[in-house]
Amino acid sequence: MDALAVQDMILKLFWHADRREWDELRKCFGHRLLADYSSITGRPAKEIDPADQIAMWKPLLGGFDATQHLLSAIRVESTEESATAYAQFQAQHTLGNEFWMLGGSYEFGLERVNHGWCVTRMVVTKLWELGDTSLPARVLGN
Repeated sequence: MDALAVQDMILKLFWHADRREWDELRKCFGHRLLADYSSITGRPAKEIDPADQIAMWKPLLGGFDATQHLLSAIRVESTEESATAYAQFQAQHTLGNEFWMLGGSYEFGLERVNHGWCVTRMVVTKLWELGDTSLPARVLGN
C-alpha cells in the first residue's frame, strides 16, 4: 500500500505542475527540498524552501503554452518513515509550433507525514533532449 501512496504523491506533483495549480503543488512537498537539476542546468544541487522551487517553476512552466510530464516504471523502496522512488520520465514543453522535450530518470526522496507522504528530494538525470533547447531561456526572457 505504501508504494501506491508514494507513486500517487509523485504523480500528483507533476499533475499540479502541468496544470499550474501552484497551491496544490505546494502540498506535495515537505518543509525543505533538495533539488538537483544539475544534469540539465549545470548548477549544483541545493536545499531550498519548496515555495522557492515553485517560484522558479512558475515563470518557466507558465511561459510555455503547455507542458506534459509523463512518468513510467516507478519503483519504490520504503520504510515506515521514508521512501525513495525511481521513475523514468519524458517532459514535453510547447510554445506555438515549437517544442523542447527531454527524457531521463528521477530519484525522489519522500517522508511520511500525518496526511501521507511528502517529497523532500528530487534528482533528475537527463538522458536525452529534442527540439529547440533555447526555449527555456526564451520563455524566461533571457
